[in-house]
Amino acid sequence: MANHGVVCRRLLRERGLSGASIDRWFANSSAEAIVPGVYRIFSTTDGWQPIAAAVMTLRAGVADLHTAASLHGFRLGYRGLPQVVVPHGGTNRSGLAAVRQTRNLNDVDVGRVENIPSLTLARTVCELAAVLSPQAAARFVTQAIGSGKVAESEVVACDLSMARQGRPGVKARRLVLDPLLIGSDIDLTVLERTFLERYRASGLPTLAIQFAPPWFDGVRGVVDFARPSARVIVEVDGRAWHSSVDARSEDARRDRRAQRHGWAVYRFGWDEVVHRWIEVEAHLRHVLATEDSAPA
Repeated sequence: MANHGVVCRRLLRERGLSGASIDRWFANSSAEAIVPGVYRIFSTTDGWQPIAAAVMTLRAGVADLHTAASLHGFRLGYRGLPQVVVPHGGTNRSGLAAVRQTRNLNDVDVGRVENIPSLTLARTVCELAAVLSPQAAARFVTQAIGSGKVAESEVVACDLSMARQGRPGVKARRLVLDPLLIGSDIDLTVLERTFLERYRASGLPTLAIQFAPPWFDGVRGVVDFARPSARVIVEVDGRAWHSSVDARSEDARRDRRAQRHGWAVYRFGWDEVVHRWIEVEAHLRHVLATEDSAPA
């Protein structure tokens, strides 16, 4: 039951059974050979049996990448063979798994999920952040941390550890993680520049940059962009995806004050500006189309 209806000769030997005992047991049971040495005792409906069998075929094998993510509860649309990672120098021959080798498979990065050896969620996040598309990676990182199943500090620690060990993919991973993690906030000037370039290319009405409303009391004394004739403020936010409670409260306070003065505030984050610009443009085009009717 713990192994999802599958068993292998190696596991039985580790439990103290002799080869002859194993042969007699299989000869007198209804066990079905999946591949040589791995047997199905009974079928299950939880979906984990193919993964359990795939991991069993490989000594020191550990569920990897999309397969590890699915064990942790995140379905990413992967439809290939279960992915398994093994220590460098081990065998990667398995008819049940897509196998890769690594020189950096530390005990701290391995656990058991559904009683199947698997990369931890922190390591899974770091591995997938470097191979998924930027939008899919950002969505997965946000969901993983937002679920409470992994702490942001765990992801940061894993990222730093992998970087020190010289693992490939550091640059690709950091491009995804930096805008999302506390202590790794994107430089706002980068996001502001990206927003401005895309805004200008859209042909929308000119915005004032670093505008200072007379009633504004923000830390910098300015807002990112504004269209005074329409009483519209646009802020682009490069802070971590779940900015602190204090920061969110301060934003809400400033927004309410702007509204009391008859201004509307629109905030757009990194994912929207970089990956969903069409939606941002359509929204601002709709908002600014009412400029002629805005109060003086």
